[in-house]
Amino acid sequence: MSTLSTGVILRELNELNDPNRKLTEINVQLGNLISEVTPEYNTRITIEAAPGRGYLGTVDVTYKRIVLSEAAPDAHIRSTQPFTKESTLALLNATFQLFLSVDDLEDFTPPVLALNETASLTLTAKPESFGWMGSFDVEFMFGRTMLDSVIGIRGLPLLRHPIDVNQRRQSFYMATWGRDFTCLRDAIKVKNGNRYTDFDALQLACTKLGIAGWADGYISDHPTSAVADSNQAFDRVVVQPGVSSPSGLGAVYLHYNLLDGA
Repeated sequence: MSTLSTGVILRELNELNDPNRKLTEINVQLGNLISEVTPEYNTRITIEAAPGRGYLGTVDVTYKRIVLSEAAPDAHIRSTQPFTKESTLALLNATFQLFLSVDDLEDFTPPVLALNETASLTLTAKPESFGWMGSFDVEFMFGRTMLDSVIGIRGLPLLRHPIDVNQRRQSFYMATWGRDFTCLRDAIKVKNGNRYTDFDALQLACTKLGIAGWADGYISDHPTSAVADSNQAFDRVVVQPGVSSPSGLGAVYLHYNLLDGA
């Protein structure tokens, strides 16, 4: 029976070997597991070509199955919905980055709990599970998720202003990044010499928007998909880098959208 584990094994084989025809559950079959404990691996299986599917023969593959107790030594899950087999595994997979399926485990019955009740249950891998071995204890709680269980990294990187705020100048990047300049699309078109088509019209509009003035300069026009720090809500952006004026500093980003039929 197909499991998430077999899919992971085939994915690894494909990535490591890059076969001319990808290995799938259609063109190959995974044989019985053989436990062989060595420093390098603990499992051996035979991969056999499916008749008429592009490959011939067999090959032995060795790897390490994951020990459940080592993968999630402090397994605990919470839910505001009654636990089922499927929801139990979905929560475990999402919380602990596992790839368990019902086919990997011996049959189990999730506990039925009242609000804020807890219960523990031991889940055990089937001997024939391709990805897992051993067992682990899982604590179930019927209730809302605690924040400290989902926010493990709490030291956030320091956010910095794009320019030195001690200069008391406006950041052109921040002032223009969220503005829609579609109505000035003709004025910000790039003309010969990489200059604005109508710089005066642009400056007049920026004055009304509270954006500091600057001098005309070298500009370029790009799809926003090609500029990593542009505003992806727009189709295109005109960029004037390295701008410096008495009142502002930084790159100018003038975003606009393409209009149908234009």
